[in-house]
Amino acid sequence: MTTPQVLVKVGGSLLDLEHLGPKLRRWLDEECPRETLLLAGGGACAEVIRSLDARHGLPPEVSHALAIKAMAINAALLAHLLPRSQLTSNREEMAVIWSEGLTAILHPSDQAWRSVHADPWIESSWDCTSDSLAAAAALGLRVKELILLKSVAGQPGQTPEAWAKAGLVDRCFPARAAMIPKLRWVHFRAR
Repeated sequence: MTTPQVLVKVGGSLLDLEHLGPKLRRWLDEECPRETLLLAGGGACAEVIRSLDARHGLPPEVSHALAIKAMAINAALLAHLLPRSQLTSNREEMAVIWSEGLTAILHPSDQAWRSVHADPWIESSWDCTSDSLAAAAALGLRVKELILLKSVAGQPGQTPEAWAKAGLVDRCFPARAAMIPKLRWVHFRAR
């Protein structure tokens, strides 16, 4: 079974970027191997859930599940915006997608999360957002590199701990990131 070489987490805040699909296609073609898996962040959809959680005091498991559904909405949008891509929820489909010259986008369904990671440290809380879920998926799939496409610049030499302290990633992210062979931050809005 073929596994991804690279997992690219496309920050949900990038979904409003003009011409995102063509820009992302060019970047992927230049920067990533064929066996790349994309994961869309929660972005504005997840922020709606966060706001509703603050207003109604939802149980953590409910708000976490709804935030993952927000990621699923964004994955479907990303698949629409990105030429030559296809949603997938399991490892077996990835190899077929890549063999057809397409880009695989992980659809964050319950099945997808069970098949790509079994990380007991992912909390059902706002401390573990899509960045930590991307890191957990990267670990579960044993990818060689996790790339975070963000709307803001990271500082050269900054660590995941510094990113978390600055609020650029969630609190849970550094612990997962420490186990990933290679981690890269890309300020995609600047491209």
